[in-house]
Amino acid sequence: MGKERIWAYHEAKTIADEVVALLQPFCDKIIIGGSIRREKSLVSDVEILCLPKVHKVLVHPKASTQLDMFASVEVAKEPVEVVQRIPEFVVALYDAVLVVEGCPKSGRYVKGIRNEIQVDIFIPQRSDFIRQAIIRTGSRFYVKDVVAFAWSRKGLCGTANGLRKRKECTRARSKVTGKYYGSYFLKEEVTNPWKPPVFKTEEEFFSFLGLPFKEPKDRK
Repeated sequence: MGKERIWAYHEAKTIADEVVALLQPFCDKIIIGGSIRREKSLVSDVEILCLPKVHKVLVHPKASTQLDMFASVEVAKEPVEVVQRIPEFVVALYDAVLVVEGCPKSGRYVKGIRNEIQVDIFIPQRSDFIRQAIIRTGSRFYVKDVVAFAWSRKGLCGTANGLRKRKECTRARSKVTGKYYGSYFLKEEVTNPWKPPVFKTEEEFFSFLGLPFKEPKDRK
């Protein structure tokens, strides 16, 4: 394998701005994260966090087959209204990057390439956007040692859908070692889990955790 290319800040920022410009008309929110947001002089990839605009569509499920004592009968199912990303966002994403991993139509993560630099696009739950913005800004050590440590002290854990109470969650357990591993998820018996407020700003999130707010460039 060849050595990973490192980009100067201004080169990576230019490419990130190009991707944002293509996606922004079709997003409710979009920010650049990672080393670029922290204004590091050298950058290995581009990280973007966004919330695509959505619309409601009617989905017509396939008819199901039911058998009676004489013959099989095709039974039509009622159409279901679902929320989907607008198709313009999907088209714009394919225009912005060469997609190499993930599903632009419904996935939460898409990896692409633009002008030879890797572009990671994260699409979180809407209620979890601010927390994910902080996570995707980094640095990795700051998020782990300061931010995640702060929510852990409050008895919380991070899940794919946002912060939850740790006592209401679990993790996968190895059948060999008996040790827990991987990400937290809700226990099956928890039907009405605790949820945090929907934060509007990063300042609100830091305050909730009892932390002083730090500008991205100071999160080391």
